[in-house]
Amino acid sequence: MTIADALLVCSNLKELAYKTNTWLSDALGDLSILQLSNPALNSLQLQARSGNGIGADIEPLLQKCQQLRRLVLDGCTNAVLDVIGKHCPTLELLGYNTDDEVRDLNQDTGPSQPSGLRALSSTSGLDAIPMGELMPLLKNNMKTLDTIYVDICPENDPLDGTPYADLKFPNLKALKYWSDDNGGSIERILLQSIPSCTALTHFEALNTTIVCQVVDTLLTLPPVRTLTLADTDESAAAHTNLVRLFQKYSVFSHTTPCLDTVCFRYCSSVDDSVLDALGQVQTLRNITLSGLDNVTAIGLNRFLAKLGTEVLSLALASMDSVTDSHLITLGTMKGLSEIHLENLPHISNYGVIYMVDNANQLRGVLIKRCKWVTQQAVNHISWKVDVEFDEAPTLS
Repeated sequence: MTIADALLVCSNLKELAYKTNTWLSDALGDLSILQLSNPALNSLQLQARSGNGIGADIEPLLQKCQQLRRLVLDGCTNAVLDVIGKHCPTLELLGYNTDDEVRDLNQDTGPSQPSGLRALSSTSGLDAIPMGELMPLLKNNMKTLDTIYVDICPENDPLDGTPYADLKFPNLKALKYWSDDNGGSIERILLQSIPSCTALTHFEALNTTIVCQVVDTLLTLPPVRTLTLADTDESAAAHTNLVRLFQKYSVFSHTTPCLDTVCFRYCSSVDDSVLDALGQVQTLRNITLSGLDNVTAIGLNRFLAKLGTEVLSLALASMDSVTDSHLITLGTMKGLSEIHLENLPHISNYGVIYMVDNANQLRGVLIKRCKWVTQQAVNHISWKVDVEFDEAPTLS
């Protein structure tokens, strides 16, 4: 069934998700069979063969569906952006070649809300929105955007930041970006735009080389609830700034909503001193630590011992410093319900069994590629918890 067939048969269709391995032009079908526009359709999600969804293909469809509030396109080229701007006057949520989920429409949203994009997600690297088109899109919708997930992949020519000196996002709640900007103008423009974002609760900076400026920006804001730093650089100042940030959060955590979800992946700027400060934050619920080469076994044990009963889930991955002694400490954490252990070469059956036997609230354990953890341990603990096990490959 083509898209045209679906719209013809279901004239009151409100949401359509269509996935095909063919060219988009073939999947659309004969749109001339639709004599009238489809005013009911407000959410459209299309996935076609990559790189084939050009503007000329999709324009007739958008002309028939001009009441769209949610549009997710995967496999399209940037030629569709002009078409979207021309034919989607009511668009609120836009996903463009994105690896992230685009949230569903809130059907209760009333007409009193200002028109404009509320959420933009384009996070698939080289297929993401080019910077020369992304930045005007952000500026034109800066008063309404509450969610921005983007990849910063600058073109050869540096972007002139002058037109974006006044870029501000007064309603921004979530910002996630992956930077290939090497600390250049685009990432700095984004960071300079958020000190006024007092509603910001979700922040992720991936592959940034300017951790100090990232943390300096966060220090100007109320505490975020979710923080992810991944693939970041190392500097003495970055260590110090992160300690300052978590010391501030520790004070707030006694009286106000504060950081509850934190993820550090391959962050050379995270060491024992940063975890010491993080461990003082009383509101932590979900913690992921992965590839932290500058965290020692002693520092990690000290951090785990500080955590309270409020922590619900914890993931440890790709860290040589993790041993059975840390799993023994995890077994004493009374509120812990989920544990994820991955690529940890120095834990064994003994540590896993002890942890599960003593963690009374534990409900789920994921173990992947931990070479000294075997099916024997899984058989022992599976009577008590749900286990997902991916055994480490044996060396021949």
